Amino acid sequence: MSFISNLQNRLHRYFLKQKIKKNNAERYSRSFNKVKHIGILFDATAPENEPIVSAYRTKLQEEGKIVDMLAYIDDNQPHDQQFYKYFNRKSLNWSLEPKGEHVEQFTQTPFDILLNLHLNVSQPLEYISTLSKAHLRVGQFRDTNNEECYDLSIDTHQGDNLKNFIGQVDYYIKSLNK
Repeated sequence: MSFISNLQNRLHRYFLKQKIKKNNAERYSRSFNKVKHIGILFDATAPENEPIVSAYRTKLQEEGKIVDMLAYIDDNQPHDQQFYKYFNRKSLNWSLEPKGEHVEQFTQTPFDILLNLHLNVSQPLEYISTLSKAHLRVGQFRDTNNEECYDLSIDTHQGDNLKNFIGQVDYYIKSLNK
């Protein structure tokens, strides 16, 4: 790791810890049938992820849930997206904090559940999850220090695919408070 990227990562962790201290989000879970508003964070860098996540969003909407999605695309190019909001590398400041209207709005929305549907470590997505006002944050368990990102971490087999992970997420959130 280069000196610059090492410095960026250290600053990222430092500023995130400062913001965590100020975050006053109320955390709790509720029965899935009482959940009204769900947020989904996902990595749209790989184009094959979008249809999988979009199909799950449609399933949740058919169950009567309001679903908002925010995607991270790891490039600097503008994208024409109609079905979800996104941010990319241009939205990251020097200490790798995501900025912008979509990011701020998503972070401040008090979702009943925030689903982190990405399998790889993503500092921008984990940053948003950590500071989210969501009542319950669900994501993949990792051995890296990300316990402040999620309230419910789901351990998957190494090399598991996104569709299987979403199936496990769906099973566990529907099992809450039964």
